[in-house]
Amino acid sequence: MKNRCLLYYGNPVGYRTEQGVVADSMFRREELEDWLARKGLAVRWEDGIYDRLSSGGYQKAADNGPALKSCRIWQLGPQLPPPCASLGWTA
Repeated sequence: MKNRCLLYYGNPVGYRTEQGVVADSMFRREELEDWLARKGLAVRWEDGIYDRLSSGGYQKAADNGPALKSCRIWQLGPQLPPPCASLGWTA
């Protein structure tokens, strides 16, 4: 848990509520369920929580406010040469 946000292997998968935790159902694993039970947290599994948390930063997911920051990861396809090759560098 960090700032009321449940992180699982670095991914924001849920958030803390008065009743326990709301978590994204795609991360439903025995390991996570056991950890939450040991902490005494009831969990409600819902779809789409990860997407809301990822697009809205670590703010409260329930309020669906504007995103605090945005990030894109571009991945080059296998048909493109490595960036260093275009500079004349070799590995």
